[in-house]
Amino acid sequence: MAVSDDVRRSLIEFAGTDGAGRIVVISNGVDLPEPLDPTLLAAARARYGLTTKDPFVLAAGRLTEPKNFPGLLDAVLLLRRRGVRLRVMIAGEGPLRAFLERRVDELGIGDQILLPGVANDLPELMLGADLFVLPSLWEGLPLALLEAMACGLPVVATQIAGVADVVEDGVSGLLVPPGYAAALAQAMADLLADPTRRAAFGAAGLEIVRRNYSFERVDRELGALYARLLT
Repeated sequence: MAVSDDVRRSLIEFAGTDGAGRIVVISNGVDLPEPLDPTLLAAARARYGLTTKDPFVLAAGRLTEPKNFPGLLDAVLLLRRRGVRLRVMIAGEGPLRAFLERRVDELGIGDQILLPGVANDLPELMLGADLFVLPSLWEGLPLALLEAMACGLPVVATQIAGVADVVEDGVSGLLVPPGYAAALAQAMADLLADPTRRAAFGAAGLEIVRRNYSFERVDRELGALYARLLT
C-alpha cells in the first residue's frame, strides 16, 4: 500500500513491475477540527510570546535534512532584510536541533524564530496561524500539510512529489522549487501581504481535505481493500 501515486511509482521501481498490480494507493487521512474560540487562539499564541498582531508563520515536522528547515531560516533572513514582519515557529524535534539553533544565532534572527520542540498544542497553533510553510526537499504525503489544510491554513510549499498531489498551485497555496530560499521568501511575503488571498487559499485547501483526505474516506477505502483480500 502506498500513500500517494508518486510513492507507488517509487515502490514499483524498487520492487519491479511484477508487483505493480498488488500496490494500491490509499492516502493518509486527518481529522477536520472545529473552529476555536478567538480567546483560546489568542491564548495559544500568548504561550509562545506571540500577540494577535504578529504575522505568524508555522512549520512542523522532524528536524531532519529532508524537511529543509535551514532553507526556511534563509528565507526569513531575506524577508528581514526587506523589512517584512513575521514570527516563525518550527515545531518538532530531531537530530538537526543543535544545528538549527546555531544557524539562527549566526543569521541574527533569534527574535523571529521559535523552536519549541514537540508542540502538544499544535492543532490550536494551526488554527491560529496565518500561514503554513513546508520547505521540504522530498516527502511522501506529509501529515502536517494535511492537518494544516484541514485547519483552513493557506500553504506555501515546495513543488515535490506528494506535496504537488495535494496542493493546487495558485488555488489552495503557492508551490515553489525545492531548495530556493528566495522563491520561498517571495511566496511567503506575497501571501502575508494579502489576507483576502490567504482566506481563499485556506478555504480551498479545507475543501480538498474534506473531499479527499478525511478519515471517513480512508476507512471506506481500507474496508474495500480488506474485503477484496479476504475473498
